[in-house]
Amino acid sequence: MRHLSPRTPPRAAVRSSVVVITVLSLVIPVLSLVLGLAGEAEAQTDGVFIYGLTLKGKLTVNGTVLDSLSTKFDDDPFAMPEQRFGDLNVTGSRRRAFRRDGILYDNGKKILALPFLATQGEWVNIALQGDTVYAIRQDGSLSVNNAIVAILPTLKENALYPFSRVIFSGTDVYSLRADGEIYKNGNTTPTFDFKGGNGLSGRPDGLALETVWIRLLVSPADGDMYALRADGVVFKANLPPANATEAKGALVAKLPFPLAGGFGPGDLYVDFDFAPDGKWHALRANGQVYNELMKLAPLVDYPGNGGDFASNFQDFAFFGADFWALRGDGHIFKNTSLTEVIDLPSTLYSRLAISADPPDLTKFKNSKPVVSTYGVTLLEGTPLSIPVIATDSDKRSEDLTVTAVDPLPPGSTYDPVTRTLTWDSPGPVGKYVFVVLIDDGVVRPKAFKYPIKVIALDPKPEKNKPPVVAKIKPAQALVGYEIVIPIIADDPDGDPLTISTDTSAYPFTSGATFDPVERVFRWTPAFEDVGKLKIKFFVSDGVKTKKLTLSISVVSPLIF
Repeated sequence: MRHLSPRTPPRAAVRSSVVVITVLSLVIPVLSLVLGLAGEAEAQTDGVFIYGLTLKGKLTVNGTVLDSLSTKFDDDPFAMPEQRFGDLNVTGSRRRAFRRDGILYDNGKKILALPFLATQGEWVNIALQGDTVYAIRQDGSLSVNNAIVAILPTLKENALYPFSRVIFSGTDVYSLRADGEIYKNGNTTPTFDFKGGNGLSGRPDGLALETVWIRLLVSPADGDMYALRADGVVFKANLPPANATEAKGALVAKLPFPLAGGFGPGDLYVDFDFAPDGKWHALRANGQVYNELMKLAPLVDYPGNGGDFASNFQDFAFFGADFWALRGDGHIFKNTSLTEVIDLPSTLYSRLAISADPPDLTKFKNSKPVVSTYGVTLLEGTPLSIPVIATDSDKRSEDLTVTAVDPLPPGSTYDPVTRTLTWDSPGPVGKYVFVVLIDDGVVRPKAFKYPIKVIALDPKPEKNKPPVVAKIKPAQALVGYEIVIPIIADDPDGDPLTISTDTSAYPFTSGATFDPVERVFRWTPAFEDVGKLKIKFFVSDGVKTKKLTLSISVVSPLIF
């Protein structure tokens, strides 16, 4: 099984107050989709459980859909914006998904509904401390669980500045406003005031797409407060600030951004996180990753940026020494590799989280075992060995109960440890069946049949007959586990057989092997192999050749 390293703890035009509906309900939904103004992966330890959340509430882990949460959101990413899911927090086996109208789901169950009116703006994101849920709404409403405890100011000098972020640092809660003002513990006087200056549009902080402050984090190395603006401006300040000058912060970087002309969604920055050594990294929507050592040229430039939500990157997170980036279409990339680690089902993904622990499956619909049965034809007296290949994506294979049903074919034996039927000398000529019961402990046990046809040697071998190849029902392979599939074949004339396949093709280029002497296919698939594939085997008696197509579906297990 593949292992990951432990992760260290983390890290608008000028309008009067009478146009709150226009700014909050029209401008910020666009900002949220383009910039991804919500959520970050929660700190975890060793693990391989990779979560993805779509705007429509589809929550996956390692490519398997865990939850399809309630939403009226349709295929238009700008329709019903308040129904979009905007934040994801995973702590251990517990997953919490936050909808932008204030609905919070815990392991697939709705547990919280915050007050919502479209005129007040959407709930942007959450910060969790145990069971305590802090949430910030665009109009400055700060909520603890289901009660609003403070209304932070959004109006300044006749301009309206919505809030975009809430985070924890120790026991303190900080809320980030679009113009770079940062408020502590619900106090209506800002603790920090980051000012990045006018953007490419000529407009100051918070009043244009590129000048909105989108991310707020505390460095695990020096404990200072860092913030990222959508055009790549990075500020930091001492925490707590000793004086007014420190509260204004200091410029750390101005990452690459167009200096003139226009800019597209791919030019904007969308996320920010710290490596275990405290070095910050910033993700751009076009897939470029910069850090404090690589400020002018990208550390990596992932493929993407087709100009729409699906082809732009949305989220970024460190897990130990590794970093992961999520593209809107569900492709997840790791470190500096330009090949995705996993391609999640569906599209419109906005949030990424990684956990060391298996997910809570209380609300998960049970996955049924998949069994690859054989249909065998062979000569009388030819030794036969048939394995029971049974997998289950939410249960360990060894935890499945496999029981051979009597009577067995005459003279055969079944080994319950290796789950293998052995028949040293099949016969007499006729039809037989080997039956097993598979029980996952959840649904009623199911019987699976292996038909076996024993034939006599062809009395006229000069009239060559082609080989007979056992048919194999589609197999299910689990990421991180070896699957072993024998290719069973015989020849009616008794001719020696040669079995071959193209080992220069996939999945042999991804670690699979085939032993032509033992006639056994072996493979331990990885995350990038999730999906369906077919492998062609060719069985030849030297005169005639029969083809066998082996179908395999690779899925990620929910239990390791």
